[in-house]
Amino acid sequence: MEKPTPPHLTILVVDDETSFANALAALLGRDGHKVETADNGKAALKQIHTRPYDLILCDLRLPEV
Repeated sequence: MEKPTPPHLTILVVDDETSFANALAALLGRDGHKVETADNGKAALKQIHTRPYDLILCDLRLPEV
């Protein structure tokens, strides 16, 4: 019997350190998740209002919010 595959999530990674956000997005993408990034709070809020996300990973100290 085959193991069921876990669902693929739509994830938003929000961090002003672009290299960190991109590395985390690449790691999550390897597992089949659809990952988008935002480099500040203002951009993240805009993205959140235009599409749904299953999970948001966010730096707590962001510029522009």
